[in-house]
Amino acid sequence: MGFTVELLPMEWQTLVRRRTNSDLWDAYTASHGVRPDPTFRGFLHCDWPGWNCDRDFDGLFDAMETEVQFERRYRLWQDFHRLFWERVSYILHGDRFDLIVMRKHVHGRFDMPQVYFWNVWLAK
Repeated sequence: MGFTVELLPMEWQTLVRRRTNSDLWDAYTASHGVRPDPTFRGFLHCDWPGWNCDRDFDGLFDAMETEVQFERRYRLWQDFHRLFWERVSYILHGDRFDLIVMRKHVHGRFDMPQVYFWNVWLAK
């Protein structure tokens, strides 16, 4: 695509501090795990780098965070989604999928969005 990329490996805290200063980058990319609710998606908030601070988005999102009735929340999410496609606030440029391999003698929880080996053990 013709991008010139400068790779700057750094620890997470430095990245979090630097990503809020748009003078330090021309494009920002991140990976996001699966979340059970749209309001848990940090990148849809005004303070997320690269996102916008459009009052229309913020109003819909704020209303979703406080609405408890499913049907009303769903309508708010549909309105948010429709507004997103009208204004195209960001572009998905790829997907990432994890490969998890299972064996009969390995036991525990593997159905998480991130691969952790807490509560995993080998059968004797």
